[in-house]
Amino acid sequence: MKNLLFLTVTAAIALSSCEKKANVNGDHGDRYGMLVAKRWIIVSKEVNNTPTSIKDCEKDNYYVFSDNGNGRWEEGAVNCYSGSGNGNGNDTTNVPNKEGEDITPTYTGFSWSMTGDGLSIYMKNFGVQGYNPEWNIENMDFTTLDVRSTEKVNGKLYVYNIHLKAL
Repeated sequence: MKNLLFLTVTAAIALSSCEKKANVNGDHGDRYGMLVAKRWIIVSKEVNNTPTSIKDCEKDNYYVFSDNGNGRWEEGAVNCYSGSGNGNGNDTTNVPNKEGEDITPTYTGFSWSMTGDGLSIYMKNFGVQGYNPEWNIENMDFTTLDVRSTEKVNGKLYVYNIHLKAL
């Protein structure tokens, strides 16, 4: 009877250690690693608990969080700054190059950091100097990221719930 109990416990330990080794995606506790390993696209968002539409030009945009603390919100095939994309208001518009031609931006840059406990993402100078959104991570795994952000505009508080998926 003791041998059967010993074998059962040994098998359970062996199986649980195999499960950890089989997790090829990494450590669920390493949110920083999960964030920098993928590109993140907005799937849906709410403003003050009301679903809101995503602009057509933003539907194919995605976030890149580089390990060096630099980030980009990359424009997809439908560029928000191309004139037909309706813009997003958080970056410079077309900028002339050396030859005087307008260059349409392909991304919005920012710097970023994550708290040591992996519960918040801080972005600094997102497209314009002084715009510093903060995302509180509500849920995160290797394929999804749910964040909440608040912003006060003209005395009114806006709460954004944003659902992203990994690409």
